[in-house]
Amino acid sequence: MKQFYQTCCTIILLSILSITGVFAQQTVTGKVTNANGNLPGVNVAIKGTSRGTQSGSDGNYSIQAAPGEKLRFSMVGYISQEISVGSTKTINVTLQPDESTLDEVVVTAMGIKRDQRKLGYAVSTVKAEDIQEGSPSIGASLYGKAPGVRIQTSPGGQIAASGITIRGQNSISFARQPLIILDGIPIRNGEANTQGMWDESRIMGNGLLDVNPNDIESISILKGAPASALYGSEAVGGVLVITTKKGSQKTGLGIDFNMNMQSERLAFLPEFQHEFGPGYGWTGPNGLLTAGADADGFFKTTGRDGKSYIRPSMGSWGNYGPKFDNRDVMWWDGEIRQYSAQPNGMKDLYDKGNTNNYSLSVSNSGDLGSFRFSYNRNDFKGISPGTKQNRNNFNFNGTLNVSKKITFDLTTSYINTYTLNRPYLINNVNAYGYNLAEKADVVRSKYKTSKGYQFTNNKTWDPEEYILYGTSATQYMQNILWNNLVNKDMLRENRFITSATLNYKPIDPLSFRIRLGNDITSNNNETENPNTQNVSFANSGYYGTRNGNQRVTYGDFLGSYNKSFNDFEVGISLGAMLKQEKNQYTSIATAGGLVQENFFSLNNSLDRVSTGFGRGKVTRTGIFGIATLGYKNQLFGELSVRRESSSTLPPANNSFTYSSMSLSWIISESLANRPDWLNYTKLRTAYGFVGNDLSAYAANNAYKQETINGVIVNFWPTVYGNDYIRPERKREFEVGLESKLFDNRIGLDITYYNNAIKDQITYIDVPGSSGVTSMLSNLAKMTNYGLEIGLNANPVRTETWNYNVGVNFSFNRNRISELPTGGQYLKLADIDNNAVMVVASPNAAYGDIMTYSYKRDQNGNKLVDDEGYYIKENTPSVRGNVTPKGVGGITNNVSFDTGHGKIAFTALIDYRIGGDIFSLSNYQNTASGKLASTLQGRDAARGGISYYVAADGTNKAIQQGTPVPGDARFGGRIFDDGIIADGYREDGTKNNTIMLASYYYLFNNYWNSGIYDNQIYDNSYVKLREMTLSYTLPARLAARLKARNVTLSLIGRNLFYIYKNVPNIDPESAIGTTPREMGLDRYGIPTSRSYGFSLKFGI
Repeated sequence: MKQFYQTCCTIILLSILSITGVFAQQTVTGKVTNANGNLPGVNVAIKGTSRGTQSGSDGNYSIQAAPGEKLRFSMVGYISQEISVGSTKTINVTLQPDESTLDEVVVTAMGIKRDQRKLGYAVSTVKAEDIQEGSPSIGASLYGKAPGVRIQTSPGGQIAASGITIRGQNSISFARQPLIILDGIPIRNGEANTQGMWDESRIMGNGLLDVNPNDIESISILKGAPASALYGSEAVGGVLVITTKKGSQKTGLGIDFNMNMQSERLAFLPEFQHEFGPGYGWTGPNGLLTAGADADGFFKTTGRDGKSYIRPSMGSWGNYGPKFDNRDVMWWDGEIRQYSAQPNGMKDLYDKGNTNNYSLSVSNSGDLGSFRFSYNRNDFKGISPGTKQNRNNFNFNGTLNVSKKITFDLTTSYINTYTLNRPYLINNVNAYGYNLAEKADVVRSKYKTSKGYQFTNNKTWDPEEYILYGTSATQYMQNILWNNLVNKDMLRENRFITSATLNYKPIDPLSFRIRLGNDITSNNNETENPNTQNVSFANSGYYGTRNGNQRVTYGDFLGSYNKSFNDFEVGISLGAMLKQEKNQYTSIATAGGLVQENFFSLNNSLDRVSTGFGRGKVTRTGIFGIATLGYKNQLFGELSVRRESSSTLPPANNSFTYSSMSLSWIISESLANRPDWLNYTKLRTAYGFVGNDLSAYAANNAYKQETINGVIVNFWPTVYGNDYIRPERKREFEVGLESKLFDNRIGLDITYYNNAIKDQITYIDVPGSSGVTSMLSNLAKMTNYGLEIGLNANPVRTETWNYNVGVNFSFNRNRISELPTGGQYLKLADIDNNAVMVVASPNAAYGDIMTYSYKRDQNGNKLVDDEGYYIKENTPSVRGNVTPKGVGGITNNVSFDTGHGKIAFTALIDYRIGGDIFSLSNYQNTASGKLASTLQGRDAARGGISYYVAADGTNKAIQQGTPVPGDARFGGRIFDDGIIADGYREDGTKNNTIMLASYYYLFNNYWNSGIYDNQIYDNSYVKLREMTLSYTLPARLAARLKARNVTLSLIGRNLFYIYKNVPNIDPESAIGTTPREMGLDRYGIPTSRSYGFSLKFGI
């Protein structure tokens, strides 16, 4: 009973206290505003309690609060405020914008600007400040900057093309780069070096290289089908929406100058051995190796003076000859030189390159509008001898306020480019067996004779300077130095890009936009190849010219209605577009050589000139609509539809519909008592359709013409089109979460996506009885799914220190679920006559690497033949895949205000996880004995087995000092370069056959017959991509110099690999922009790294 009374008293006491608290509360009212007026949807909460409310459409709020409690006012995009409740019952608040979220407006499809928080699909934005000083191109500047985006840049410096892949491979047979939109206009980009060494003899560029990184304001990356559906059949690979800088925000004239100078150096070479020179050592039992050499491995030769000298085997492909011993020998040019190691022999074949970049911009802003004019000059000299490029880039971006209702925007760019001798695609240092004894200074000075001809071994043609004997340097001198230092491949390009936009807003909720633009390129490719020999001895020399024109014409109309009704906001946009692409080229060239030496004229052709002509035209039209709906600044939905027609498809299927839908919910806005640490959280989901059509005339069936006995005859094509071909269709679903925590110091963005591309267009084999070999088909299907994670953190933020770190990661899994090949693979690329292939196979990932592997017994042991060489399988098998499992980047930005200026440091690390690469460089350099790894087994010190050659030609192991049988060959000489291949014979016995080290490396890695599986590597890497250290003068000191924002920076790019798995080559040595080529190292030229500085300031 006592306990009962105690409980009742306690309840009564608590009730009295509660009633007292209620009577102590009062109604607090007020208005929340910003700089523009009333601010609805602001969270008003009693700190430390669950009580809260929101401001209404007029900014007013009302809440019960007791004196001493704190009201917290918060809203995404604004700095939160806390105010203590006192005796007053009215508290008005003006919220200030949060600078960390000012740039949340992004440019989406069709140039429509949207609040990032309202989007229901993933969009990554790269801003001007994210593009490093001195970045060579837009593509290169995106390394590691956005999750789900993979960059592939060919060696060759800033004139080499960049391939961009978003969310995995989207087409089996065709390369699909993202659509590039520049200030609302689709511009030309394209692929480069799509077929390896047989596509182009030089490393090529693509259209994105013409866009000046210094002019970029932002790049919005529309990754999936929901974001890019409004662009229809060109958006299957995603979209890059590039916005250029406009006039200054402040009134008045502003001038900005930026100077950037960088030195380019050879970044990476294989680890070569420097002990053995050219040759193959002593002759072996098959007589293959260097017959005719003396006991030391040298040969006799006759000099120009008629005397006898010794010489190395300089024409040998292999490097298994005599050790370097600095003896005097007769060189192939008739000079006496030392036979010595050349540690820098490969490095010195390349130049020291440089880039000088100067930018000047003038901007102004006033009541009538604003403008920005910029000029950029870029001079590039590559590490490949003779390679250079000069580019002038003029850009104007202006806005004219015609009236309060009408504005006119004009953006125009003119790019003038001159390129001389792009780098040769094949690295002849490797491909032609340039041996390790060659001296770079000799080779670089002997690529032409004193008379201006190529060196020859024909004494009649050149009795004074003929080559005394064969040398591997000849191919390098003729195919690299002669082609780049004597021949001239000159490309002159003029490109105009224009975007003109008229905006009309008759009444507040209604607006109209008309946009017209074009991208026009004219180019002239002129080739002058001087005579290689005197015209009296040989026909040579060449002159040719090729003129091309490419034009993209574009126009669109957009009408929009946007209105807020109490808790709702509604948007409706309707539009139409037209895009036309035209291209044409004509070519004419000499044939058979030049009649008059080095006179470059078509009239100087020995034979009848050869001509060429081609043209193409593609027209796309579309109508589209977008509807958006928002509720209480918390729920947002979007629906878009596009109806498109394309001239590349047959009439039966040339019109199609694409659509998307998305929904986003800002969870944080729905919480009445949101925790202080939770600033913003959004859940989003989206679903969309995009497509992919064909190139011009690919579906057509047209006769081809050939001449037989002077009569032009029409033939049916061997590749058949398809009158019923349909566009590829991509369906994609995605769901994501965005969050900002702890006063916006931590940001998180996670997206899961899943897509399927059906009706894949590819060629299938058909029976020969049909009269054709293959036909265009719609029978394949491919799927991708993956995860994208972006994390941004600001762990240090004080008055003097600031540290930001951004980490992004993405993985993608691809599968070809349907492929009409009868269970067989479809070859996409190959090396050495199908010895290595990149293929597409049903129920497998895109880009499997197939080759002939070791033949093994049931226990997994390698098998060898009777001579001790490894046996390879009879059929190829999958040994890797070119596609990485994951890619990402880590960006660090640290700044410190010293009080005497600001110091900033930026470092970008990007990485790749998985994916494989086949290295032809490693394969051939192993066969030729150039790699340091081939030293193993060459002598006793490196594990070589001692042996003698028995009378029957077999190699017999023997201990040093043990007597050799009298019938042994080569006078009973004992050799110590024996190797026994680790394996078993097919009868199950352990291999015990001794072979020469040169045989072991050569024949197990021989062209089209060796074990190519040896040189397939996991291509994971971690790379320090960019690093910048800058110092900015304090404003007061800059003002004394009549300047502002004076910044000096030290810059480094492509610095080094923190980790890589593939030896001897750069993991990014693949050539071209297509995903199928990125797993093949085809002797691309070495990559380069650059160091330099920049100076920028404004006045």
